[in-house]
Amino acid sequence: MGVVAEVWVNGKPAGTRVWLPFAFDITDLVKPGKNTVKILVTNTMENERAVDNRARKLPRLAHSGLIGPVSIRAGAPVATR
Repeated sequence: MGVVAEVWVNGKPAGTRVWLPFAFDITDLVKPGKNTVKILVTNTMENERAVDNRARKLPRLAHSGLIGPVSIRAGAPVATR
C-alpha cells in the first residue's frame, strides 16, 4: 500500500498506522457533543516522481491518499496491533 495514516481527535494524537487496518481506538479522545477529527495521509514518493518528463507513469500509479469510506463506529475497541 505504501501510505501512512495519522489521526488526531480534538487536537490530540490517536495514532499512526503504516499498514492495514487503518483503525484507531478513539474512545478516550472523544467527548459529548461536537468533536474534531483530523486525518493526515502521507503518500509514497511514487506520486512525486511521476511528474514532468515522467508523467507517462501516471496512468499506472495505484490509487493512494484518503480513499473511503471513513467511518466512526461505537462498540468494542479495535485491535490495533
